[in-house]
Amino acid sequence: MLWRTITTPFFTIIALQVAVGPQSAAAAEAENPVQYSLHEHPITCEAPLLPHNADLEKFVPGFYGVYLVPGHTLQQHFEAVKTDLTPHIYNVFDRLYPDRVVYGCQNVDDELLAVIRSDSGVEAVWRDSKVEIE
Repeated sequence: MLWRTITTPFFTIIALQVAVGPQSAAAAEAENPVQYSLHEHPITCEAPLLPHNADLEKFVPGFYGVYLVPGHTLQQHFEAVKTDLTPHIYNVFDRLYPDRVVYGCQNVDDELLAVIRSDSGVEAVWRDSKVEIE
């Protein structure tokens, strides 16, 4: 039997959100680590990084799904993080989430992830995962 490892952009995250539900996001909000930028300024991370306490080998480094709170636009998000994230966004899932902005992003390092999570308009950030298929 031949198995190939294929990374899925964000769709696995959607399935996890449906299976896990908002209870996990609420529980993870207790996590509020302080990270430091390259300039040694503290960045308080507000949005939970889910799933927390996860086996990191199952996830794709630098790929995340970002859920904004209803009513928070991408433009407001860009202003809050003081960064144009357009080069990092590979898809906006407006058909799946007509009531909010949900986007998939790539090539996100730890510092940029901390900045994204620091926006109070971000409800949660999900790690993207690997899936093995035949």
